[in-house]
Amino acid sequence: MSDQKCYNIMPACKKAVYEEERYINVLSSSKKVVVTRTLFYRNGSFTIHLTDEEKNDIMQKDRIVLSDYEFEFNSLYDGCEQHIVVENEESYSKDELREIMESVCEDGDLESCNANFMEENGWDLTETLYGFQCGCILEDVDECC
Repeated sequence: MSDQKCYNIMPACKKAVYEEERYINVLSSSKKVVVTRTLFYRNGSFTIHLTDEEKNDIMQKDRIVLSDYEFEFNSLYDGCEQHIVVENEESYSKDELREIMESVCEDGDLESCNANFMEENGWDLTETLYGFQCGCILEDVDECC
């Protein structure tokens, strides 16, 4: 029998929940490129499985990467901001950076970036991480999933 318990976990602050997606594509110059698209939400909740020791540790943190734990997604509420980061950006020419942005966001506009547009332009999602940029609130859950 596992010594883990289940909790609903929520951020202690507003606008601190993030979803970080890593995408890979190959440019016309045959260079591989990695882009991270981070979306921030006003709020969200997850179910997390923690031992007593993990619970004590997580309650002390001011930043939490949920993907470091066993968790289930419950909900995200009201996307409010997003950031696009090109890994090793300095290694690409201006033309390559333009090609990257035009394949990530319609008209190169950050507001128009979305997963469907990226996938239509050859981007492959390789990893999704969730977390909070603040501490958390834990509520006991009667039954684990």
